Amino acid sequence: GNHKGSFMTTEYEYLPVSKITEINGEQTMSVVGLWRVSGDLMGGPFHLYAIPDVKNQRVIVMDAFVYYAEKPKKRNYIRQLDAIMNTISINKQSHEHSTTK
Repeated sequence: GNHKGSFMTTEYEYLPVSKITEINGEQTMSVVGLWRVSGDLMGGPFHLYAIPDVKNQRVIVMDAFVYYAEKPKKRNYIRQLDAIMNTISINKQSHEHSTTK
């Protein structure tokens, strides 16, 4: 945020919703909710995916959030970001040679 001591956090008035889903055949944790800046007047929707990469012993996390103060309806923006995140392709090689697209 613009103010000293402000920070981004999850909106506590509306709890995020999580579910297990699938992206490109990979079991994935999906979390949707609202974010806000504590100590400032900013906020909006977010969508997070956490994809386990068991072979490389890691979790790949993608987080998309929308801030568009002038527009109260942000649905199309978060849908566009969600569509982009659903195109992820994870290389199954060991992490020394892997790339994420």
